[in-house]
Amino acid sequence: MDTLRGIIADSTTTVELWGFIINLILAAVISFGISAAYVWWGTSFSNRSKAAGNFVLLAVITTFVITIIKSSLALSLGLVGALSIVRFRTAIKEPEELTFLFLAIATGLGLGANQRVITIAAVAFALLIIGIRRAVMKHDRRTTLHLIISGQNSGEATAEEVVGILKPLCSKLELVRLDDTRTEFELSFLAEFRSFRMLTAARSALRTWSKDVEIRFLDDEGLD
Repeated sequence: MDTLRGIIADSTTTVELWGFIINLILAAVISFGISAAYVWWGTSFSNRSKAAGNFVLLAVITTFVITIIKSSLALSLGLVGALSIVRFRTAIKEPEELTFLFLAIATGLGLGANQRVITIAAVAFALLIIGIRRAVMKHDRRTTLHLIISGQNSGEATAEEVVGILKPLCSKLELVRLDDTRTEFELSFLAEFRSFRMLTAARSALRTWSKDVEIRFLDDEGLD
């Protein structure tokens, strides 16, 4: 025990205040860029602006935590015990959102370890890849809508019925997400319409099928 106490005591170092402040500022600036990239280039169906608002705080907190625990072995061991009682109940349904969350966390980890140049270079490279991918896929996204249909669950084959209604009216239809509970359902599609008239026909057909259904079309700037 005396040996262990000695190791823990010797492992404690002092955090340089100005270096820590610079890292926090860099974490906020870099994560703000990550948030902007997620809002501009993201393709997830959730509210991207609301989700992106958490990235800055996440990166700053991660920087703070890593800076503190690297200065003391005792604090790092205590953090393991503290995190063991934390439970995260919110499910992340979009893989893209999870990817950006990891990028924000990695930013905090790198700056907390005082690896500023490597962190900035890695994030810039990651955002460059995302931007190139967005540019390559831009043409396809002009004619593809995010179609979200939700309503009360009647206990019947809702997804099959909706697909049967939409398929004759769409040149392309892909189911990418299905949320089905006892009381509600939500279907998310990538749908491509040849014209605005076909979109209107699809909306009318869905209204005829159910008057209470909620219909949302996103990114519809590519319709002729």
